Amino acid sequence: ELGGRANVDWLLGIAQDGAQPIKLRRRAATAAARTGATTAELVRLYDTTTDRELKRALVDLYVQLGDRPAVDKLLLIARTEPDRDLRKRTVSRLARVDDPRVKEALRELIEQ
Repeated sequence: ELGGRANVDWLLGIAQDGAQPIKLRRRAATAAARTGATTAELVRLYDTTTDRELKRALVDLYVQLGDRPAVDKLLLIARTEPDRDLRKRTVSRLARVDDPRVKEALRELIEQ
């Protein structure tokens, strides 16, 4: 069967595979989002990868998704990500998200 759940799982598998070139992994994550991967699956992808480039791509993807779980993950990254550059990128991207929780969180981050 082409498409459907099997396709999403295959794409997520490629995105998770550290042996694959990063360009392919980023494309696979984006394609998985377009073909029906849940935000929870895409959040898990961030949590299971150590690859900074993939994390950067996922931050951008979460901004595009803009649903509550994606925004929750962005807020968590902005507060807790040990990689300072990723944290800064996330805060910068969050500034474009129209969600009242984001405005409050950004204010808190700035005041810290």
